[in-house]
Amino acid sequence: MCGLAGFAKTPNEQSRHQMRKVRKISKSLLKSIADRGKHSTGVSVISEKDEPIIYKTLQSSDVFVDSPEYNKISNEYRKDTSICMLHTRHATEGDVTVRNAHPFVVGSTIGAHNGMIYNHEDIDEKHKELYEVDSQYLFHFINDNESLQKALDEIYGDYALSWIKNSKTELNLLHEGGRDLAVAYWKKAKVLFYASTKEHLKKALSKYGVKAYIYDVTIDTHYVYDVYKFSSESTNAKTSKIESNTLEYNYTPFKSYYGYNAYDYYGQSDFDSSEFVDYSKRVICMHCNKMTEHIDLIKYGEEYSCLDCEVDRSRLESKVKDVGLDCCICGDYADIARREGDYYYCENCYEDVKINTQLKIEGGSHGSAYKEWI
Repeated sequence: MCGLAGFAKTPNEQSRHQMRKVRKISKSLLKSIADRGKHSTGVSVISEKDEPIIYKTLQSSDVFVDSPEYNKISNEYRKDTSICMLHTRHATEGDVTVRNAHPFVVGSTIGAHNGMIYNHEDIDEKHKELYEVDSQYLFHFINDNESLQKALDEIYGDYALSWIKNSKTELNLLHEGGRDLAVAYWKKAKVLFYASTKEHLKKALSKYGVKAYIYDVTIDTHYVYDVYKFSSESTNAKTSKIESNTLEYNYTPFKSYYGYNAYDYYGQSDFDSSEFVDYSKRVICMHCNKMTEHIDLIKYGEEYSCLDCEVDRSRLESKVKDVGLDCCICGDYADIARREGDYYYCENCYEDVKINTQLKIEGGSHGSAYKEWI
């Protein structure tokens, strides 16, 4: 079992506040799908005018999201980004190597797969062991065939898939009944999130105060999400039915869950709220006296400053208003930054690190402070 997650969005339609939430939700999703595979983690970031960014690591995603490497990658979730695909692998075919981590690039197709191809040995023999991982053959067939149905006719197996082909602005999603897949559309920001389960989406969206309907993707239905067709009401996705060659005994079609396109509202779920922080609540900035979301605050003792006022009143670069503040210790985004002197800390590091520790401070790439121990 592997984990899928990601987003598709209309480029340049999100405010800086919304983009910060996109980054936070994506991080939360990637961390949460570690429960479906810990052998490797992969991220693909797609922008219309740039070459795709693909990063793979053998770190489990719940570890990787707290690394400096992920922090650099998440900075590539920009306003002009159109698609991001996330994957965690539980290896079934092929060695556990960076090369064998998803997403895979085959021709003009980039894709991630959750599932198994049961006729892998037959395909491997026919194609003279062209690929080590069964999933790669699936994207090989998708890339080489104009007809998706013809590509799927080559395999017997189960799958949930996310991929792009010949377009940097169209996300493709598909699953059969043995592998789950769910989506949620944030209408206000024109952002579609997807994940392996509704529970992953519920927890991530509710944590950051995003209200959206979450629903199961219909079985055996190919969804094409053109990000330029997203509206304030709908994704306007193009759909078409396909036929799966699935070995029946390998899955149980739980009809109470799969295939009914039923949706529920994130606020009606019974997810674990032990780490829940209500980011939709607001406090008053001590400088401008305006109500500010929790995701854009700097804390001074018991008082708060909004990010705009902090930038205007300090030596921070103006671009910090777009990307937010990074913690000077761990380099991660600080939801609510603590300021001591000229240094900014996330809540975790503020509690763990003594403020009077001798530090040598260097300016970060976005005006944030990064530590160097001496």
